[in-house]
Amino acid sequence: MEESLSEWEFYYNCYKSHSSPNGKTLQEEHLELLHETPLWEDVDKIFDSKKECIASHNYQGAYRVKILKPSL
Repeated sequence: MEESLSEWEFYYNCYKSHSSPNGKTLQEEHLELLHETPLWEDVDKIFDSKKECIASHNYQGAYRVKILKPSL
């Protein structure tokens, strides 16, 4: 089962065209934007926690916490 999921994920990212990135595969879109994407070290240098927060991958859970505790 895990192998099938890995194969499907590879196909989805590298071969399947998508409508949102102009019919490109996700891999093609990623490679095209790679030079514009900052590295974590670059982001960390200019990040100001008083002005913005870094959203976690669990954005729904983080959003619920923020509603309960607005100071976060």
